[in-house]
Amino acid sequence: MLRAFLLLCLMALPAEAECVTADNLAKGISFTRQDGHKGRITSQGGALLVEYVIDRQAWTDARVARFGIYEQHFAPWLSDDIIVGGDPPQFDWVFSPPPPASRPGMTWHTGIWQTETDVGYGSQMVKIVSHKESGIEATFTYKAEAQAKLSGCTYRIQPVEASFKGLDSTFTRRWIYFPDLGFGLETVRDGKKNGLTSLVAE
Repeated sequence: MLRAFLLLCLMALPAEAECVTADNLAKGISFTRQDGHKGRITSQGGALLVEYVIDRQAWTDARVARFGIYEQHFAPWLSDDIIVGGDPPQFDWVFSPPPPASRPGMTWHTGIWQTETDVGYGSQMVKIVSHKESGIEATFTYKAEAQAKLSGCTYRIQPVEASFKGLDSTFTRRWIYFPDLGFGLETVRDGKKNGLTSLVAE
């Protein structure tokens, strides 16, 4: 009787959280941000594909980025309206020098060559492609490591901040980098916070 009682007690205990590892990138890791929307990060060749929104109808915010931070290709459409007569503009970034691995206390200055590709359709649905190139100066700052708890698991984290200066605009970004997982996720964009609230393996 006692043995059966103990077994029932063990079965009633909540299961331990399955913590995310770097190996989970192959199948995908899901995350939720403070605005309630869900995203996904997966490995893609030598980079990572970060889909910041996967639960809105027409909204697209997918980025191919080294370490999840240094964006190489992205085509954002930050609207629920369906595009008619064209495709979202595509951006390609080339860093010179190439991005380093994140290290606490480091500051890294770099140049970025941006190619913007716009696609439209003329009469009889003839595809029209145009390109615009420009340079961007960027400074990345790597903060001290700390710990954060997400979905019941504690992870080492490192904030990474960056400022960008182009010919016509300046903008800022902030990511939380997970050294043990090998990727970072954006939490602040141009001063607007949108932190992480969950992180689970798919």
